[in-house]
Amino acid sequence: MVEPNQMLLINTLAIILVLIVVVIVLAFNIQQRKATEQKYRDLVENTNSIILKWGRDGRIKFLNDYGLRFFGYTESEVIDQPLAGTIVPSLEDGGRDLATMLDDIVQHPEQYASNVNQNLCKDGRRVWVAWTNRTLFDKAGHIAGVFSVGTDITARKQATVEREQLIVELEAKNAELERFTYTVSHDLKSPLITIKGFLGVLEQDLAAGDVDQASNDIARIGGAADKMKMLLEDLLELSRIGRICNPPVRVALADLAHEAAELLAGRFQQRQVRLEVSADLPVVCGDRPRLLEVMQNLLDNAVKYVGEQPEPMVTVGCRQDPNQTVYYVRDNGMGIESHYHEKVFGLFEQLDPRAEGTGIGLALVKRIIEFHGGRVWVESGGPGQGSTFCFTLPTTPLAMVDQPLEKLA
Repeated sequence: MVEPNQMLLINTLAIILVLIVVVIVLAFNIQQRKATEQKYRDLVENTNSIILKWGRDGRIKFLNDYGLRFFGYTESEVIDQPLAGTIVPSLEDGGRDLATMLDDIVQHPEQYASNVNQNLCKDGRRVWVAWTNRTLFDKAGHIAGVFSVGTDITARKQATVEREQLIVELEAKNAELERFTYTVSHDLKSPLITIKGFLGVLEQDLAAGDVDQASNDIARIGGAADKMKMLLEDLLELSRIGRICNPPVRVALADLAHEAAELLAGRFQQRQVRLEVSADLPVVCGDRPRLLEVMQNLLDNAVKYVGEQPEPMVTVGCRQDPNQTVYYVRDNGMGIESHYHEKVFGLFEQLDPRAEGTGIGLALVKRIIEFHGGRVWVESGGPGQGSTFCFTLPTTPLAMVDQPLEKLA
């Protein structure tokens, strides 16, 4: 028979044994849990995805190491900070209200299982991220926050934008090519018809022995041939823009204006047009021979349309508009009605059919300026109010500061 003291000892040993087993099991479970937690922690921290947890109040609760590096923050800089204004801009570049979108994600999570939006880095860069979102609930079943996984798609987005831009440009060029083909065929046909018609008349006049009329016919044919030659040369010049380029240099616009005026000295003297060139015209960077063509065509156009102005004057100057310098060639001549402001830059467009030239000059100006990254337009109060042809150009790049300023010989 077991003594009471022995029974107590046995029970105590049994309890100790059970406790040892329990401790061993608990230690094993804790070790397993730590191993599992470490595995998931390694997965979260080493994945090349942004892993973000944020509360229903819109504040950041967790951002993995990749996300911190991606956005350029430390953990202490983002935890408990609002998403809006930290890694999400209030507004996208396109104008979408992202602050409202964040509220909607919490209120209507089923609509935002996946979404793409612009995000904000610490250095101010804007990036595009594709997000997958999952709603987090508390024990009572209420929405507690959102678990989001993001992938950087900035390069893909940029490629899409560039592709769409290229498509738009190609469509515009195709449309321009169609207009160009129609216009060229129409305008080249006119001198050909003249030549053909006067060849028949010349044949008759020669058969009749009318030498004077035959000489007149030959002059008409020669004039039509010259007109076609001018058209073809201008078209060839237009086609070269963007294909044949000269190295960009620093160009003083005032010097350029005076050089262009020298090339047109005969026209200025014939029409008795006074030229004023502003002394404060800046230095620009570009293809100098092409910019000379721009200035020459604008001055030529201004002199051509001075009309019956008793004191014709052309001014070359500049003004400061918001965020840009605008250069202009202004005349006090015939003026242009508003519905012709775009049309004058088209191929073969001449408001006065009696005017000299082929009607390609302003189309040439437009293409050269656009090739330089600028734009060109005309301002006029209407007939009799004169015209101001305006254009913009990029300023001198810093990389060219040390190069000698190009001056006239």
